[in-house]
Amino acid sequence: MKTLVASILAASLLGGCAGRTPAPVAISQAQDNGASCTALQAETAANNMKIHQLGSEQVGKNVQNAVAGFVGAFIWPVWFAMDWQGAQGKEIAALTQRNVYLWQLATERRCPGTSAPEITS
Repeated sequence: MKTLVASILAASLLGGCAGRTPAPVAISQAQDNGASCTALQAETAANNMKIHQLGSEQVGKNVQNAVAGFVGAFIWPVWFAMDWQGAQGKEIAALTQRNVYLWQLATERRCPGTSAPEITS
C-alpha cells in the first residue's frame, strides 16, 4: 500500500512539475505584409478563440495551484506539482498584442468591418 501511494505521489509530482513552457506568438510576422483583409480578420478570430481556450486552461491551472498549495502545507512535496511557468498568461498577452497589431494593419488598409480588438489582461 505504501509503495502504491508513493508511486502515485511521485507520478503526480513529475507530471505536473513546473507546468509547460510558454510559447508566445510573435507580434509581427513575415506574412503580414501580403495578408489580405480576409486573412487578417480570420487570424484575429482564430487568435480570439485561442485566447478564450487559454483563459479556461489558466483557470484550471489556478485551481490546481490552489489545491497543491493547500495540500502542500501538510505534504510539502506536493508543492513541486505547482505551475510556476504561467504559460497561459504569457501566451494570452502575446496573442492580444498580435491582435492589436493586426487591427492596426487592417485599419491602415481600410479593411471593411474592422473593429477594435478584444483586450484581455
